Amino acid sequence: MFEIVARRSRVLSLIVLLVLGACQGSTNSQTGALEVYASYTCASQLVCDSDGVVIALDNAAGQRMTAFADTFVGIPVGQHKVTLSDVQSSCTFSGSNPRFVVVKADTMVQAGWAGTCQ
Repeated sequence: MFEIVARRSRVLSLIVLLVLGACQGSTNSQTGALEVYASYTCASQLVCDSDGVVIALDNAAGQRMTAFADTFVGIPVGQHKVTLSDVQSSCTFSGSNPRFVVVKADTMVQAGWAGTCQ
C-alpha cells in the first residue's frame, strides 16, 4: 500500500530523495516515490478551480490535491497509471490523461499537468 502526502514546497521532495538515497546502500527496497503536480493559471478568480483536482494512482480511489503537488511514497517498482479528474469545466489541461510513469527503486519520478481556467 502507498500513502499520499500533501507537499507545500520543494523541501519535502529533497528530504524524500535524501532518505531514499541514504537507504539505498543498506536495503533492497522495491519501492520508490512519485511527485504529481497540477499547475494552472486563471483568467480571473471566478473561474479558478478552487477545490483542486483529483489524482488517482492505478485503480485506487482518487485523492484531492489542494497544494501545487502531492507526493506518493512507498510505490512498488514498475509502471503505474496516474489519472487527473474532477477538473472544473472552465479548466483545460495539456497532455495525455492518464499518464504512465515507471517507478524505480529508491528514486522519485514526476508526472504532471499544466493548464488554464477561463
